[in-house]
Amino acid sequence: MFCLETAVRMLQEAGYPIEGSTEEIERIQKRAFEQAARLADATGDNDAVRHYLWLPQVALRFPPVPLLPPRNEEPLLNLIG
Repeated sequence: MFCLETAVRMLQEAGYPIEGSTEEIERIQKRAFEQAARLADATGDNDAVRHYLWLPQVALRFPPVPLLPPRNEEPLLNLIG
C-alpha cells in the first residue's frame, strides 16, 4: 500500500493534470474526513470510521464504565413546591 503523497506523485508522473500535490492531498483528506463524520453520524461505529480513514486500532487504556440504571426518586420540582 502506498502513502497518499506517493500516490499523488505517481499520478502526476503518469500525466494526470494535478497542479499542486499539497493542495490535492488537502482536498482528498478534507473530503475523507467529511465522509468519515457522516459515517460516524449514521452508524455510531468508531471502528468503521477508523477503518475508513485507514487509522490503526486503538487499545483502550481503561475498561468502559457501566452505566447504572436511574433510581426511582421523585423529581426535584416536586420536592421544592
